[in-house]
Amino acid sequence: MKMTWRALSLMALFAGLASPAAAQMTPITTINCTSSNFPNCGWSLRGSNPHYTLTQVGNGARFALTPGSASSLTQFYMGWGTAVPQASQGQSRYIRFRIRVSGPVNPAGVGDVWTDKFIIFGDGGDATSRVIIELRPGASNNLSTRIQKNISGDEARSGTVDIPNDQTVALQFEARSGSAGRVALWMNNDNYSAPTTTSPNFSLSAAAWNNINVGYYSNASLSSSGRVTFEVTDFQFDDQFDPNWRTGGGSTGGSTPPGAPTNVRIISASSVGLLPIIALVALRRRRPAARPNA
Repeated sequence: MKMTWRALSLMALFAGLASPAAAQMTPITTINCTSSNFPNCGWSLRGSNPHYTLTQVGNGARFALTPGSASSLTQFYMGWGTAVPQASQGQSRYIRFRIRVSGPVNPAGVGDVWTDKFIIFGDGGDATSRVIIELRPGASNNLSTRIQKNISGDEARSGTVDIPNDQTVALQFEARSGSAGRVALWMNNDNYSAPTTTSPNFSLSAAAWNNINVGYYSNASLSSSGRVTFEVTDFQFDDQFDPNWRTGGGSTGGSTPPGAPTNVRIISASSVGLLPIIALVALRRRRPAARPNA
C-alpha cells in the first residue's frame, strides 16, 4: 500500500513532536528556597555569621549586612554553594537572576569599602578558569555589577553596570571558555547579539567549572554607618542563553546562541498537544471529493 504525501507529512509531524529537540529545556541547577528547605535552599549554606542575615523572599532571599558587627577588617562568606557537572573546553555557562537593591546604599566598611565577589564560578581552580561576578559600590548610593576572569584587568572583564535602587532588575551573565573566550552581561536585555557590556576576547579555561557559589565572599563587614541590603530571586545556572529572561523567562531556559532569534515565545505543552488535531482537520479539508463510479 502506497503512502500519500499527506500521510508522510502527518508522520513527520508526530516524529517532530516526539523528538528530544521538541522538549522544553531546563537549567542545569537553580536556587529554590521554600519554607521547608530554607536557609540551605537545596544547596549548601556557605556561611552563617553575625555580619549578615538571610531572610527568605519568594524562591530566593534577602541579604542584609549588619552594621557595626566587627571592630576590625573582617572578610566573610555568605550565601550558598553547590557542585555542577564539569564543562568541556569551548563551552559556555550562563548565570541569571533577579536582584532588587534597597536604597540608599552606603558601602562604608570596617577597614575597607565593602565589595562582594558575589558569585564565584570554578572556585578551587587557578586564575586561568575562575570566574567572578562582583557587586560593587555604584555611582549614586547604589550597587553596580561586572563579570571577570578571576581578579583581572580590563582585558578580561566586562564593563561595570549600575543597578538602580528599589527596582527588580533581570541580569544574565555569560562565561565562554576557549582561546577566544569572553565574559558578558545583559541587564534588562534579551538580545544575545547586543550584550549590555562585554569583555574583549581572551583565553579562558573551563578546567574547574564544576562548582558555583552565590553570595559568597564579602571583603569587609560594614561599619556602624554602612547600609547594604538586596534581594536575589529566580537564580539559574545553565548552558543556554535565555532570550526571554527580561520579559519572564524561567524554568524552560532558552535557546543556544547565536543562532536563536531574540524574543521567541516557547509554545506551551498544551498548545503543542493540539497540533496533531489541527493537522488532521487541515488534511481532511484538503481531501478531494470522491469521484463517481464509472
